Amino acid sequence: MKHIIRNVVMNYFKEIHLLAVEEELHNNSWNTDLHYKIMVNGKRYSARFINSKRTINPAFGALSNEQLIEQVRFTYYLRGHGIPFMQINKNRTGESFTFVTWNDKQYRFVLSNWIEGEHITHCTEAITKAFGKEARKIHDISC
Repeated sequence: MKHIIRNVVMNYFKEIHLLAVEEELHNNSWNTDLHYKIMVNGKRYSARFINSKRTINPAFGALSNEQLIEQVRFTYYLRGHGIPFMQINKNRTGESFTFVTWNDKQYRFVLSNWIEGEHITHCTEAITKAFGKEARKIHDISC
């Protein structure tokens, strides 16, 4: 997998001096995304390969390119209003994601800056309280 990640990450950096795949994330998740914590040139990133058919559950449906673009735009909107959210990096052509074909499947690759901390799905009391405060901010900027 490292060589596939290296090939796609080349679309985001002029030079890669160091690339390390630190761990695979969310293995056996509800979705078919391939998600990795990586380090490039001494900085950590989230490397996500998003399959258009993300789950067998029909309630979620497919994720179109247009929907993904809108989701990315919303992350920029949140960050622009002080809501802590992952910073998605554009590739060298200015796009939010890069198309990748691997094992006869088409993926959209999204590279985000790594955020240290506890994932909100852990649902501890502290996480729930912090999430509630941020949800209030989202509500305030959407009115």
